[in-house]
Amino acid sequence: MKTFKINETTGLAFNRKAATSSLTKAIADELYPELTNVRIAYPADGLKAFRTGWQSIIPKLDDPAVTLLLVRDPLDRFRSGMAQLGRMDVDKALDEIESGRASPHIDLQAKQLGKAKTKLYKFPNHLQELATEIGVSFPLPVINERNEGKPELTQAQTDRATILYTEDVTLFASINTAGQVYAGQRPKEPEAPLYVPPHVTPRQFRLALISIDIMPEQVTALLSQEPDEMKKAQSLTEWEYASQIDRNHPMVATLGAALGKDSDGVDQLFILAQTL
Repeated sequence: MKTFKINETTGLAFNRKAATSSLTKAIADELYPELTNVRIAYPADGLKAFRTGWQSIIPKLDDPAVTLLLVRDPLDRFRSGMAQLGRMDVDKALDEIESGRASPHIDLQAKQLGKAKTKLYKFPNHLQELATEIGVSFPLPVINERNEGKPELTQAQTDRATILYTEDVTLFASINTAGQVYAGQRPKEPEAPLYVPPHVTPRQFRLALISIDIMPEQVTALLSQEPDEMKKAQSLTEWEYASQIDRNHPMVATLGAALGKDSDGVDQLFILAQTL
């Protein structure tokens, strides 16, 4: 997880809509004054001091030994995040959270928990303590504060959001002392997606079949059972003469069904074939 670098071992989690703009502006000004003259592109609307370009130039720290995480009340943060995004479509936003496609401004804060030690702070109660921990002055500059444009939630939407934010609700409620160490279950490492080769050689494919006790002549016999003469001719030609066996070719689907293998089973066959 990438964080804003405080020192060689400590990073501030990038938890949007929890004073991150104010904190990172202070970090840029006080911890990295050498960045003062770095040119940042801002829209020409006179709001340079309120733009968050400095967040891109502050040094980052990957998977620090200590992560500082400022946690905000989930529903309050959701409404503020929606205002920041200029959105009022609450149900659609909740759908996005449920499907895992939400903007970071409204996504779960629990995703920012570090792999190692995470020190928790409650927004806004512990802002001064967090500033002291980081080593910047307090009060912080007020940036991107949203008091208007926040959508009102119906009771049904509130109930649904509370369920979707269960982890955040529990996390927020658990913080009693500024800087207390998170003692819950660590976020799981995302599993690497299974790589299925798009194609293998006929030799590899045949050897994979033989390894599971399916002989080439059995495949020929199975494909010959296709009642449609055109499809049968196409499958047999592919089986006998193709220079490579494509995972998504209809012949493979036909053969997989004949062998009683679902899509995952065929994927495993191709994964095995690639090693032979």
